[in-house]
Amino acid sequence: MKKIKRLILVRHAKADRSIDFINDIERPLTMQGYSDAIKVSHELRQLKIVPDQIISSTAIRAYTTAMIVANDINFPLSRIELNHSLYLAGTENYISIIRTAGKHTDTLMLAGHNPDMEDLVSSISGKAESFPTMGICVVTIKSKSWKKFKPESCKIEKVIKPKSLKSL
Repeated sequence: MKKIKRLILVRHAKADRSIDFINDIERPLTMQGYSDAIKVSHELRQLKIVPDQIISSTAIRAYTTAMIVANDINFPLSRIELNHSLYLAGTENYISIIRTAGKHTDTLMLAGHNPDMEDLVSSISGKAESFPTMGICVVTIKSKSWKKFKPESCKIEKVIKPKSLKSL
């Protein structure tokens, strides 16, 4: 039976902008961010799609989001990989990272930032897309190899946005 390759794109949850004395990369999630991350990760869990590999930006808000999602879907937190190239580095860096996914990885999850996430989702869908904080986009990959990943040859399977879900 042929395995489906999937990409799960996770834009980090809402970050706290009120703390003036920390660097952008160190900004934590707000309480609303935590709540949205839990709510959306519950929805992902209902889809029964569990990644084989999770790669997160090194920003605190993205890594925290990745940990919340991973915990909810029973993915070992110690296996979350950090990659600084997902921190505000451009869509091409995201594509390069996707292309390096392990050959035994059928489902890859990336936790990152806008505008890169929104641009990647837009290039997959072929039209401008809005991708809110704590949005998740599940994408079906048409290629059998991550090395041949091309956004235009993928299909969006499901988009989960916090505002479209009921509160817990």
